[in-house]
Amino acid sequence: MSASVTHAGGHTAADRRLHFFSTLKTVVSDLINIRNQNRLLLVIFSNVNKDKVDGCVDRLAAALDKFNVILSNSSIYALLT
Repeated sequence: MSASVTHAGGHTAADRRLHFFSTLKTVVSDLINIRNQNRLLLVIFSNVNKDKVDGCVDRLAAALDKFNVILSNSSIYALLT
């Protein structure tokens, strides 16, 4: 039997991993949905899609922060491009 270690905020490392991977799954799904849009819609709604991508970056940054991995938004953008 292994003991679970609870960190600040009352979340175990396993809880943080589950939250991170759940967030990562939804971010990837959102980005795939944007990528799969008709090219004309991508151009017409570029600002809306940029806002969606920015939201994905923000959610990913927050999940990484909770997972104790600190990256700047510019580093995350570099990973996405």
